[in-house]
Amino acid sequence: MLQLDQLICYLMRPGVYPEPDRRCIARLLAGARQPDNPFRFVFPLPVQTMLSKIRTNTIAACVQAWWDYNGRTEFFSTGKEAKRIRSLVYNMGA
Repeated sequence: MLQLDQLICYLMRPGVYPEPDRRCIARLLAGARQPDNPFRFVFPLPVQTMLSKIRTNTIAACVQAWWDYNGRTEFFSTGKEAKRIRSLVYNMGA
């Protein structure tokens, strides 16, 4: 899977899809978050919305954006998803 595809999948379903390579995440997010990026239109609308909310180029920021986008839900599709999101979000003090 291409790194950018993996980032998009992870933004849509953290915990279900594996985290992108941590060595690449900052570079991928920095490029994807640029408002003048001509390829930004290919991202699904939820991902575009989440990218505009991400404050730092980290995995934790991706999960926080997912959490905020989904209304800080307590309901998750899978146990893996719930565990990953709760471990990151609650440890950040959200």
